Amino acid sequence: MELRRSLAVKSEDGFELLAIVPVRNETSLYAFARQARTFRYSVLTVKEPLRKEGLRRRIEQHSERTFLGVHRIDDNSYLMVFRDGRP
Repeated sequence: MELRRSLAVKSEDGFELLAIVPVRNETSLYAFARQARTFRYSVLTVKEPLRKEGLRRRIEQHSERTFLGVHRIDDNSYLMVFRDGRP
């Protein structure tokens, strides 16, 4: 998946993903900061509309990770991005 590869390359280059701000379908703003270590990210594909309860449930299911945000694909699917591990 393109986003997984892109995040891995950014991490190898010394950048940590801090947040994702969805702008519209297929367009998001990614905030990065320079860091001295690398990070591992998990990208999950969700094939359902983005709704508060579903999002909350999925975040709780991955409580061992740090939730960074979503990237909307279309009205019926999105990607959830987590940094592996807790801060």
